[in-house]
Amino acid sequence: MIHLRRRTPGDPRRPGRLIDKCRLLRLFLRSLVFPSDTPRNGVFQQFAVHTVDWIVIAALTHRIILTPIALVAVADALGASAWRHVWVAGALILYSAVLAVGVATGRLRRLLQARVFFPVDVGACVLVNIWASAALTPDTLAVPFMDMFWGYAMGTVAMWTALRGARVGCLLLAGSVGLLAAMNWANGVAPTGQALLVNAGRAGRRAGAGVAGHA
Repeated sequence: MIHLRRRTPGDPRRPGRLIDKCRLLRLFLRSLVFPSDTPRNGVFQQFAVHTVDWIVIAALTHRIILTPIALVAVADALGASAWRHVWVAGALILYSAVLAVGVATGRLRRLLQARVFFPVDVGACVLVNIWASAALTPDTLAVPFMDMFWGYAMGTVAMWTALRGARVGCLLLAGSVGLLAAMNWANGVAPTGQALLVNAGRAGRRAGAGVAGHA
């Protein structure tokens, strides 16, 4: 006789639904405010298990929010090609939103754990950053906030640092130096002091995203 095991809310061995994650967060916060009234057995353990999901959702939300804001900031510099960037940005926003919903509902856990998905996601991030830099007016990438998809890249670093650990996060941060060099080459940026400072700031923001993903 086959017995079907009923899934319990907050079970760390099974992907949880969004309502389970919210319930677990409520129990965790209650245990901090009213420690004598809330049983702590298993609460902190389950909270740690689901923390990665919440960091991934936050990183994807970062990609969703910053992409349209950055597009508006560089719209004048894009000129007639702005509409092509709108379509690309819309596709990236929709893609990140689907991932965020999938993580929140626990339906895309296998996809995120697949080996092939990591290079696909990171590769798409690299390509759109180089492509957008080449589309800008030459030597304008040295101006702050002209990096349209750099916020998207920051969310990517945070997401994969949370999923794959600090070693992968460090590799992504090291790769950001090469990505910045490729972006500046595609835009024809002259090696000036201002360009160096602006790119150092971009690298610093990406490093901060890696730290946030590992937190």
